[in-house]
Amino acid sequence: MKVVLDYLGETEGALIHYNEGEEDITAPYGIYREAHPDAKIFEVIDGIARWAGIIYDSSEWTTNVISKINGYIESNETLKAEVYEAAEEFYKEELDGAHLDMFPDECKIAMMSMYVNSNKGAWTAVQEALVTLVKNDKLSVKVKDLSVVDGYYGRKTAKALSKVEVDPLYFETLMLLGMLDYYVELWYKNPSKYGKYLRGWKERMVELSNR
Repeated sequence: MKVVLDYLGETEGALIHYNEGEEDITAPYGIYREAHPDAKIFEVIDGIARWAGIIYDSSEWTTNVISKINGYIESNETLKAEVYEAAEEFYKEELDGAHLDMFPDECKIAMMSMYVNSNKGAWTAVQEALVTLVKNDKLSVKVKDLSVVDGYYGRKTAKALSKVEVDPLYFETLMLLGMLDYYVELWYKNPSKYGKYLRGWKERMVELSNR
């Protein structure tokens, strides 16, 4: 989990902020309140706000108010640790189904990012990567013993994953290509719904591959 949080701290920031077009704050490590209102990290943040004399809803916080609260967090190691622990608790629960322990450290960030965006898409990408390895004779599993590519983690997928011994960065590349294929397929089937997301999805895959 430290690998994931270190990455999120760098990419999403370790401070409270607003993202353009969103209705409420995003907590440190990229946890958006509108999407996850019951996350413990917001109890911690609300407590810090009350301590700072701020008692109104976070959706109404100004830039100055957010800076004030962030200042308390930055200057207090105890508060900083509470925020980190709450983020860790959130992602442990959120990513429970991603089974990050099955992946080399080099692949965990990619799996995390894909899984948070789409659980089914992430496992579809992993299963496609496993199929490619078998077809290229780089995985000691027979095709008939692989799971069908259905986007769900199960016994066969777990067994195949446990046998992956190729360069982790190569495996990560196959995963990212599989996820991009998944996105393109969504767009192809429903361009009016998914067309506006396609560029962002592609940029995310490129960013992950360039880490």
